Amino acid sequence: MPPFGRYEEILPRFFLFTFKGYAYLNMRLGRLDAGREAIDKLLELDPGDKIGVRVLLDVANRAGRDDDDE
Repeated sequence: MPPFGRYEEILPRFFLFTFKGYAYLNMRLGRLDAGREAIDKLLELDPGDKIGVRVLLDVANRAGRDDDDE
């Protein structure tokens, strides 16, 4: 398994950022389930969240809620 937990490793880090883009694009296209699956996998590969995918998770959790729902 590639060293995803080691941020200084260039290729695994590139993969993680590319996969984060995949999750983001799926969410923008309304494919929230695919976006959330990608986010879950990213958090599994990068549990320390060094690439900042939790921001997308927050957006996914708020999707479909009105501002008045809070």
